Amino acid sequence: MRSSRSSFDPPKGNRKGLEQLAEAIRRTCGRGSVETVRGVDLSQARTIYPLLITRDPIGDFPLVNAKLSSVFREIPTLSFKTVRPRKLAPLFCLSVGSAEYIASYLNNARLGDILEARYNANKGMGMPFWATENSVLDSFGDRENALLEQAFHEFTEPMVKALFPSEFAADKERRARAGDA
Repeated sequence: MRSSRSSFDPPKGNRKGLEQLAEAIRRTCGRGSVETVRGVDLSQARTIYPLLITRDPIGDFPLVNAKLSSVFREIPTLSFKTVRPRKLAPLFCLSVGSAEYIASYLNNARLGDILEARYNANKGMGMPFWATENSVLDSFGDRENALLEQAFHEFTEPMVKALFPSEFAADKERRARAGDA
């Protein structure tokens, strides 16, 4: 027998994902909230950008953001009235891979500006993050996440050295001549 419950609907009595995010926003950013986030001053925040980061690529699939945003808006304990005088932006959903890529821009751009530009390019939120224009990211051009690249290289280098010793030595020599080592 099939369940009538959607895979996006949370189980009763068990806060996960969207409900957990809504509760955290209500507790830390709601009117009269007393809970704080250690090391973060939320007193000057004017807009709350709910951001759900998924461990797998589903966060970047078409229509997933729109569906999750719709479900998020229906959570009864959180609304624009809850966080007044702040503004509550729509829910943004990204895969961890997209979040890692965006991280390379955060020295020059605020995450809120990046998300706002994404929303302005596709207010229905049905398109994946990377399928829409983003004026903030576009102004900087393509970037690589140097820290992530370095970590990947450090992780894979011992395996490459063990599996392909002659190719590894030749590549290392080539990089040394080019000044990349």
